[in-house]
Amino acid sequence: MLLPLTEKQKVVFEALTQLYTENSYPPTQAEISDYVKKSAVSGEIRALRQKGWLEKLEHLSRRNIVPTEEAFKRFTQKDILMEKRI
Repeated sequence: MLLPLTEKQKVVFEALTQLYTENSYPPTQAEISDYVKKSAVSGEIRALRQKGWLEKLEHLSRRNIVPTEEAFKRFTQKDILMEKRI
């Protein structure tokens, strides 16, 4: 079960998922920070992992944070719902 997110956590999650989808590989924390124009996003990433939105791929040392399957499904469904409103 996914726990609710703060606005900052939503922004970081959406940035990570967008970069992941565009590039077909997970972004680094520095890339996410640049994308959201923040100096650091480690706190939000830690909270997203604790709330079930992100998971760490243990076999990688960098680019190892990805959306969980449930979170990715919710994110892509939201995009589809937004497209239908237009």
